[in-house]
Amino acid sequence: MIRIFKDSALDGTGGDYNYISTFYASIGNWTVLITCGSVFGVYYAALFLFLDPWHIFLSYPQYLFVASSYTNMLNIYAFSN
Repeated sequence: MIRIFKDSALDGTGGDYNYISTFYASIGNWTVLITCGSVFGVYYAALFLFLDPWHIFLSYPQYLFVASSYTNMLNIYAFSN
């Protein structure tokens, strides 16, 4: 990471975020698809195992919308204590 930031700062292209594509170039599309499939697949597998599929349609969009604020509030609470 340090090498990527130094290279982008020295050649004058640090403002256009080229270092992000350099850092993630080796990941590939399959890794992203498998990761998304496994993360969201666990939710769908659990709802069918518990025979409770309507909760995924009624509350999952709200959960995705609010999940980032839960993470931020947890960090603030942890640092404040």
